[in-house]
Amino acid sequence: MKNLILKLPQNQCNICLDFVIIILGVVGLSGGLGYSLYFPEEFVSGLFLLIIFSGIVYLTMLKSYKSGFLCVIIGWIVCFVLSYTSYQFESVIDQLKVVIKFDYFLRFDELFKNAQLVGGIVPILFYLMIGIPIVYLVVSTVTQKKLTYIKLLLCLFIFLFPVFIKHQLNSITSYCVIGFLIYELLFSAILKHQKQQQPILKICFLLFLSFILIFSSINLESNPIFRQSSTSVLTQITNWFDGIFGDGHNGTGLSPSINGGLPTGDITLSHSLALTVQSSEPFSSYLRGYSLAHYENNKWQPVIKNFEDSRSVTLYTNYIKEQYTDVIFQQVKVIPKKSTSYQLVPYFADTQNEIIADSYFKRTDEFFDVFAYDIESLKTLNSFPREQYLDYQQYVEDEYLNVPDQLRENLNQFIDSNLEDNGYLTRKDLTNYSNPIEIANQVQYMLQKQTTYSLKTGELPAGADFVENFLFQTKKGSCTHFATTGALLLRCLGIPSRYVSGFVMKSSDFKDGVAEIRNNRSHAWIEIYYDGIGWIPIDMTPTDSSSGVDSLGTMLDNLTDDSQETPQATNPNTEQPPNQDQPDTQTPIETPDSDILETQEPLWYQGILGYSDYIIRGFIFLAIVFLYRLVSTKAFKLKLRHKSSNQKIILYYQRMKRISRYGGYIQDDIEMLAYKAKFSTHTISDEELKEVEEYYSLFSHQIYKTLPFYRKICFKFILGYL
Repeated sequence: MKNLILKLPQNQCNICLDFVIIILGVVGLSGGLGYSLYFPEEFVSGLFLLIIFSGIVYLTMLKSYKSGFLCVIIGWIVCFVLSYTSYQFESVIDQLKVVIKFDYFLRFDELFKNAQLVGGIVPILFYLMIGIPIVYLVVSTVTQKKLTYIKLLLCLFIFLFPVFIKHQLNSITSYCVIGFLIYELLFSAILKHQKQQQPILKICFLLFLSFILIFSSINLESNPIFRQSSTSVLTQITNWFDGIFGDGHNGTGLSPSINGGLPTGDITLSHSLALTVQSSEPFSSYLRGYSLAHYENNKWQPVIKNFEDSRSVTLYTNYIKEQYTDVIFQQVKVIPKKSTSYQLVPYFADTQNEIIADSYFKRTDEFFDVFAYDIESLKTLNSFPREQYLDYQQYVEDEYLNVPDQLRENLNQFIDSNLEDNGYLTRKDLTNYSNPIEIANQVQYMLQKQTTYSLKTGELPAGADFVENFLFQTKKGSCTHFATTGALLLRCLGIPSRYVSGFVMKSSDFKDGVAEIRNNRSHAWIEIYYDGIGWIPIDMTPTDSSSGVDSLGTMLDNLTDDSQETPQATNPNTEQPPNQDQPDTQTPIETPDSDILETQEPLWYQGILGYSDYIIRGFIFLAIVFLYRLVSTKAFKLKLRHKSSNQKIILYYQRMKRISRYGGYIQDDIEMLAYKAKFSTHTISDEELKEVEEYYSLFSHQIYKTLPFYRKICFKFILGYL
């Protein structure tokens, strides 16, 4: 084989090998996207066209890089014009906008089917428009060794893009991408400084890489981690990063955006400041952030379609205004420490601000008019029909009653198995209540009998369902477990419900009209829909206290990482079912007995622990700066190690040109030596090289002395010019 290769012109052999790598990249990235985005079967024909087109672009780029770029632009414009002339082009684009806007599952086969474009050339043209820029990226990575690492990062992002939008990866195309990335990273990056690239070495490397990938596909895919969905793996990676760099799903804290993720392990309490509340009078309340409607894949999602001019959050407020005449208005302002896309508000806020996705108010810095009304003081709720809400009631039934099929079956079995403990013989007996709050009380009691409150829940097994693992396996969980499970159990009983995320605020938090709420007060509860009244807050977490939100806040304040189990008294598993003849219509609140958890005087170091997140991030930042400094200085020395005297002077000169951006100029005799080293056939002497080295040291130190303090830090510790 070696003799056969040697008979071939070396240039032609390199071209053939490069084209093989290009095919791997195009098939892996473009083919992977076509599979993951559910393009119709015609996309295989489009992939074949992309391979041919990549060969044309490659040969064009060998002659002129600009000509290759122009070839790509012309190809994309041709595909766009042909697609645009299609009579259904606008229909596909409009449906694509709807999918992106409402976060639907992106399936191009469904888009084309709805636009009556299942067959024909238009799906191929759409696929080509996506694939042609990828062709350019792959070919330019192989042919031009400029910005190689940035191009490889773009390739990696394109490869993982389906995972980010919860689509699956194809194993064959994934191995093609991995082969392409490894080849370009390890082979091209290492050998790009060589004057000649040996075809024998390329072929050996390709054969070795192919062997490794085939071995991996046979032996490693049997490992459980390879049998997980790509979204499951991404979730685990995300949770790991969240645990290090931010307030993730497993840590309490303020989420900057709408986040329906649920914890996959033990909960870590964060005591850093989350928000402040300004109010003329102290009061206790939940601070409602946002609600979510659909549970799937261990995550809550927003509504599928928005209700126009929704009054979702203020329906309950309007009911209170109509029923009670002695309500007291006060102005309240919530100021989060992070920039959030939603507005945290207490219940009974009276405002006409727009409600987004039937869920939350858009972020504002304005004051809210709030009724200073204690939720627990509403002893009776009298429902009455409201014709203006009939359309919204139908919308509620469409959006807030769905449960995944397999999960519904298991939840129904859980309900049926606990009917007798609650004092019922049939499901009909349980649902005879006209008041949904009474049914919610019964569901809460079922959960209290079977589960306990805990922040130490252990890791969620790969592929396991969040609710089933809590309800049937660990039987212990945090407020997110109780809220999620309670909402789905109520839906199985025909009660519309939704998951709510926010904070708990106590009246004692206020000092001089301002309350500081920390991240350990973040909480989850549910809201159930009561016809004619609106969304009623219900806390499903176990409690045996009736002292309300204040007691809940005290519990959260007293929980620590060393003792995250609530006292046994907070889980009244031995209590009798609620009185069925005189049901308690008071909204249940997640509260332990405040006498059990007494407030202790904070230790001197707890103030520092409140800023532990920022301290850790600061150390990580300093470590990254130090490593960058180390790499930037060592990399320059490594470049010099194996260079000739001429090449060393050129490197010194290039580095001095970059330093000169900070000021100063390079002496003429040093520039002449650099030109001599680059363009002359003479070899630079050791004396000349030493002269340039000494001048470089002097030049860099002189520039450093003239810089202001903050630029000195960048010059020395980040760029490593000293």
